[in-house]
Amino acid sequence: MHEDENISPEDILNQFGTYDPNLHLSGYQFPLLDLLPESLRPLFIDIPNKCHKHKMPLMLDGTESFVVRELYHHPNVLLAGTIASGKTQFIYNQIITWLYTFHPAELKLVICRSKPVDYNSISKIEKHFLSKLPRERSPIAERRQVLSTVNSLLIECEQRLDLFRNAGVKTIEDYNAKFVHRELNPEKGHRYLPNVVLIMDDLQTFLNEQTTKYLISLTQKNLYTGIYLIAATSQIMSRSITPQLRANFSVRLAMKLMSQNESRKILDRVGAEKLNPPGELLREQGEKLMKGSQPFIDYATIQSICDFIGSQRGYPCAWLLPLSFEERFEEPATLTDFDFAHRDPLFEECARLFAIHQQGSTSLIQRKLKLGYNRAGRIIDQLEAAGIVGPFEGSKAREVLYLDEYSLEQYLATLRGEDTTHASPSSIPNTYVSKKINTDRPQKIKTLTPSKDSKKTQQHTFSTSTPNRHTTSSKRQANLFIWILVTFVTILLYFTGGWEALLKWLR
Repeated sequence: MHEDENISPEDILNQFGTYDPNLHLSGYQFPLLDLLPESLRPLFIDIPNKCHKHKMPLMLDGTESFVVRELYHHPNVLLAGTIASGKTQFIYNQIITWLYTFHPAELKLVICRSKPVDYNSISKIEKHFLSKLPRERSPIAERRQVLSTVNSLLIECEQRLDLFRNAGVKTIEDYNAKFVHRELNPEKGHRYLPNVVLIMDDLQTFLNEQTTKYLISLTQKNLYTGIYLIAATSQIMSRSITPQLRANFSVRLAMKLMSQNESRKILDRVGAEKLNPPGELLREQGEKLMKGSQPFIDYATIQSICDFIGSQRGYPCAWLLPLSFEERFEEPATLTDFDFAHRDPLFEECARLFAIHQQGSTSLIQRKLKLGYNRAGRIIDQLEAAGIVGPFEGSKAREVLYLDEYSLEQYLATLRGEDTTHASPSSIPNTYVSKKINTDRPQKIKTLTPSKDSKKTQQHTFSTSTPNRHTTSSKRQANLFIWILVTFVTILLYFTGGWEALLKWLR
């Protein structure tokens, strides 16, 4: 990192914010080799040295030859195999390899599973290596969460591309190098970007029209963004895996398959039907097919490694994905959805800051209150849930739903449970007002206490505006006469001139 003796601690504080020890994991210890069985220790002794040469390694052969492939230039992997051919074990092997290679700040895993018995031990490293949706409790995505998860990763991919454009780079490697050397300003939204691996096991169980659409878009945009996809399927012939989606997987692997047709579908040639499960796989290397074998790491070993990592101090929570497209346009949360008792200590100060500047953004909180990115993001989520700021709108600042400080103070007093019987009518949240008047911009509703004269006026207006029964009856008779006349003319034209005359008259 660049060092300048003339930079004072105050300048560093203003530029990078306050130091948050919860986000500092310099004391993290990598898993010990003693946690592995003796048969696997020789293999994993060389993994740190061999895998550190790769930006994102994928272990293809765990025998004495030990073959690793670089995924940086080919970020999408499709693995096909029958049930019990070793697909889930292949994914476990990759995760364990990465745990021995990467620091928690460098790697985040997004796991979508089809069976509830898989990946339970991996959830123990939630605060170190896992990522999840902001509104979900479990770090492992089930079927109902898959669409939103893929959606969120697509948003993360697009946000990274915007950061690359603003930084004048094309790849995550160049971007992180600039950030580490303090050539990028965090106040402008820049942040260190970890590698994110989306794991989908079993792919065809998650696919519908919308999920397929977002996966196709993600696999077309994620090159050099640090976002990777590993998808395993037991039904490569499934119609839900469309040709366009399958074509976007530049790395294809095959374990034991049932027929030559399935082998051609995944590898464009036969051979996978002759493999012996579990663990054997075929991969393409140039114009040849190469055979490899995956090591078997038992579940107890995986548990012990995850327990070792999980027992260390981690981040406050899992790495949070951005809100999905559907969640962006959900109705604003009501007051009952927001627990004011668990608000951030700086919640009200941030609300007043937004009311003064009439714009809401994470960077404004960071700049004015000297907070870290994660805490500022949590506060702005609380402000949105409380109905003080509007929803996320991409690069635009959030809309502030209170137009002055006085109305905001009245609303904050309501949240605190204080007496607001003499509060100004403008203290009504504009979020709910805007629904009632059906306008694009939040407006204030002026309420007046009716006097005796105004009540008489309202009664008179109501009585004069009530329609007369005789007038209503006359209108009905007139409408009936018009319809009878039109019907008579239509029939007359049809019998005299036919369809052509009728159509000409109608035009």
